Amino acid sequence: MSGIAGLLLAKHSRVARPEWLDRQSRALHMRGPDGQGSWSGGRVYLRHAHRHSTGFVESNLAAPEAGIVGLADIRLDNRAELADLLGADERGASDLALVILAYRHWGPDCCSRLLGDFAFALWDKGSQTLFCARDQWGVKPLFYAQSGAGFSFGSDPGALICDDDGVNEHRVASFIAGFVDDPAATALSQVRRLLPGHWLQLKDGELVTRRYWRAQAAPDAGLSPPEAVRDLLQQAVRARLRGAPAMGAMLSGGLDSSSVVATAARLRPGVSLRTLSFDYPATPELSERRYVDAVLAAYPLQPSFVPFDDLAPLQGVSRLALRDADLLFAPGTGKMLRLFKTAKELGATVLLDGHGGDEVISHGYGRLAELAQAGRWGALYGELRGVAATFNDSPSRVFLRYFAAYGPGRRLAGRAQRLWSALRPPETGAVGPTAFVAADLAKRICLADRYAEWRQALRTAHADEDSLHRWNVSSPAVGQSFEALDRAATLAGVELRFPFFDRRLVCYALSLPPSEILRDGWSRSVLRRAMQDILPPQVQWRRDKTDFSSELRLGLVKHHGGELDALDGDSFGVSLFLNMDQVRSAIARLRADPLRLDAGELFGLWRALFLSLWLQNRAATS
Repeated sequence: MSGIAGLLLAKHSRVARPEWLDRQSRALHMRGPDGQGSWSGGRVYLRHAHRHSTGFVESNLAAPEAGIVGLADIRLDNRAELADLLGADERGASDLALVILAYRHWGPDCCSRLLGDFAFALWDKGSQTLFCARDQWGVKPLFYAQSGAGFSFGSDPGALICDDDGVNEHRVASFIAGFVDDPAATALSQVRRLLPGHWLQLKDGELVTRRYWRAQAAPDAGLSPPEAVRDLLQQAVRARLRGAPAMGAMLSGGLDSSSVVATAARLRPGVSLRTLSFDYPATPELSERRYVDAVLAAYPLQPSFVPFDDLAPLQGVSRLALRDADLLFAPGTGKMLRLFKTAKELGATVLLDGHGGDEVISHGYGRLAELAQAGRWGALYGELRGVAATFNDSPSRVFLRYFAAYGPGRRLAGRAQRLWSALRPPETGAVGPTAFVAADLAKRICLADRYAEWRQALRTAHADEDSLHRWNVSSPAVGQSFEALDRAATLAGVELRFPFFDRRLVCYALSLPPSEILRDGWSRSVLRRAMQDILPPQVQWRRDKTDFSSELRLGLVKHHGGELDALDGDSFGVSLFLNMDQVRSAIARLRADPLRLDAGELFGLWRALFLSLWLQNRAATS
């Protein structure tokens, strides 16, 4: 993990103000506690803060080589391949040096040839061109802004130089409503993010951004699907073990984290990997200890259990609601902050994380609609016997829903449903996500129309398993979830690595037929079969997944009455953005019966609380 920032002055400016450079230095400090470096030439100022984790930290800011200077937050996973193609010495070339050589050889097309996690910037002195790029999934953050001072970029929005401190009300409203229709926008009016899989180029004052990567299926005819998934996950984990002696791993007891931990343990025999797990000794309904213990019994690991009984879910979250950063939807960040802090105290500065496994391998539920559309009712019922058990539902009941939606009588069923909807009394309690947005704001920005367009895109993505799978690995929520995790990890002083979001594994997973993903009623079947003789059976074939929403509901009521009161009292100007009647109604229902509050309202309240903390931090430093 490193931090990068830069400033390209406007032509009328000759020297950067000291406060601008100080701002960038301060913004990068937590990202690079092991040292900072800087370079300036003409109108260009570059700054890098590094952390020892990849073995080439001292070279992540490269002095001009053949007229190009660069800096990067990077970990390349195909170093040997690139070095061979470029005629470079892999042993002596840093990741950034390889990127510079690749840019000289392929130009902007170099980005699609890079495997790994990266955000980098290159200044070409000869052509006076700034080139920046971000990895395919957005694991490494990168933001930029244009102002009267010039063009600035950085790993954190706090490193950017802006003319004003305005708020982007479009972004704030969509955040409250829980959707993203302009993924490059942030809550700061002048700040935008470089999207995952994109590059930008600034030359002669003209800014151009381009998408260089789209998720594409990449089949492998040489191995069976379970063998290929096992092999690719092993490659992904091995790549992320590079250069990190102080390595640890998250171990929840779920299929994803357990697969990563078991694979890492097999790759490093004789080395005892430290694991970090949630512990609920006094709250057994939330405990996954039996699954964690099964993995611990199978491999020589160093387990650490972090207690989470009676969690205060907003503890530490105010430190993530920075005034000069984007809004985050991450209800679990309070837990992650505690876990990351414990990891750092135990000396694990790099953590493997199973995040993304659900999206990359997919549950395969889109196959159910495909079977219904094809009229394969026997095969559908066979799959539903297992799927329904996962959700504690009746396979016959679920089957009838599909038959009504796709069967011969679907038109008649549709008419009956519309008639019933027209005749029945309106529902009370549950509300739509846009209801939390202030009415004036919603009307001013045409929120209802924007939300309807987003919903249509979502419905289209759910049309079949293939489109749903692609949506899950490439929607804006993916990159923004990485930003939330990155901000929490940075605050704690640790670096996260995500083996499931390895490009090779993702592209292969996209090539799998739905029958490999959902088979015999088992979702994610291909990963389960890939982990045969690697995971304990009770983990490999577990169906249940713990619902931690009760932890959030009860924790808000017990520990955060003050924050709820502040929200109810319209502190810090939240009424400019929130429908206070809806907020107060949801707070009252939460306090009356936390476990019965609708999930949509619960998450709406969480967003409102995070917005309140963000506005509070802005007011405190204005």
